Amino acid sequence: GLIPWSATFQRLLWPDLVGISVTGLGLTYVNTVVMPDSPLYMPHIPFAITASALGLLLVFRTNSSYNRYDMARGCFGTCVNSSRSIIRLGMTILAPVEPRLCRRLIRLLRCFARVLIFHVTADGDQHAILCVNKKVQLAQEEIEGELRGQLEQLMGVEADEIIKASNRPVIVLQMMSRTIRQAKLHPVDEDRFDREVKELERILGVCERILRTPIPTSYTRHTSRFLFAWVNALPFMLWPMCGPWTTPSAILVAYFMLGIEDIGVTVEEPFDQLPLWRAVEAVDDSSRIAATHLRAKNLVTPKRQGKSTEGSMDRSH
Repeated sequence: GLIPWSATFQRLLWPDLVGISVTGLGLTYVNTVVMPDSPLYMPHIPFAITASALGLLLVFRTNSSYNRYDMARGCFGTCVNSSRSIIRLGMTILAPVEPRLCRRLIRLLRCFARVLIFHVTADGDQHAILCVNKKVQLAQEEIEGELRGQLEQLMGVEADEIIKASNRPVIVLQMMSRTIRQAKLHPVDEDRFDREVKELERILGVCERILRTPIPTSYTRHTSRFLFAWVNALPFMLWPMCGPWTTPSAILVAYFMLGIEDIGVTVEEPFDQLPLWRAVEAVDDSSRIAATHLRAKNLVTPKRQGKSTEGSMDRSH
């Protein structure tokens, strides 16, 4: 869309662009009305000297933020892949001997994807589900109720144990390991399951590291102050070249410079930007395929089949 309607422009409009507009208009008034014979301006040399340093700061800032974003995206991609691997192992190794435990393991995988999202975001990415292009503010009770409802659909009374845990992804991983142990598989097969569960545990650790270790605030603050001072001094440098067009020229340059920093600030917290619920949908799709295969192979008894319809576990969108 057009620049005035872009989200970046809306975020930068106040106070950054408004402040630069006031500075530019004030300078134009002084130089054309009050002091037309001796206008105020600055030489371009200070800007040329500091521009390279400012550019490096912005590049490092943006790269650091994007590295966090890319790492978070990779974590959820690996989460989907590991979940699919566990489902595949369950269907080939566990289902023929313990179909009940296989179904339980699949349900726990679906739980893990959900609790991981609620663990790394304030609202469990619910704003992406409940509305379009607008983040709504949900009360903490509503968020907890949404998670509880999803877990109860999947785990029944065991959902309470997960809800009360201080670290919900960890308790789900522990329940997975106990489920695998209950099957009493061959040590080689059990090790194959354990490797995938450890990969999920590694993903949890990386997500927590991203969440709890932001970019140093001193670096962010210095870059923001440096850029703010630089763009607010732009009108004084542009006046000899632009004259009455100083204000729009300064606003245009400031918008692009401040936009670079805004991108870095936005992607620094990647869990608020990524479509995390897509990972849940991917795991659910793999689970439905497994459930269909179980029914086709008659590995689910008629009594349990009616109670374990995977479609009933899908959350409504």
